[in-house]
Amino acid sequence: MNNEKHNLLNERNVLISQLEKVEAKFDNLERRFTKLEEKYVDMEKDKESKVSQAEDFHLLLLAQKEKINELQVKLEVPYKFTNALIESVGNTSNFSTMIF
Repeated sequence: MNNEKHNLLNERNVLISQLEKVEAKFDNLERRFTKLEEKYVDMEKDKESKVSQAEDFHLLLLAQKEKINELQVKLEVPYKFTNALIESVGNTSNFSTMIF
């Protein structure tokens, strides 16, 4: 009986030791999970910021393209007019003498 009691106490101690190890691993996993959650939240915020920045840059690029198109149209009108005038005169040397 004494030997049986001793074996049960040993088994109990082994089980308690295993339980403590499992609890320590679980606590470690909880800490790691919490850190990962925080990192995920930070990454989501960063992602939203980058997407917003990209959208702003896209709008800026579209506005710049529109300005370039407007300038090209403004520049083409005098260019087309000048070319038409030159063609109507017939010779560019006569045209340049006509202007000056």
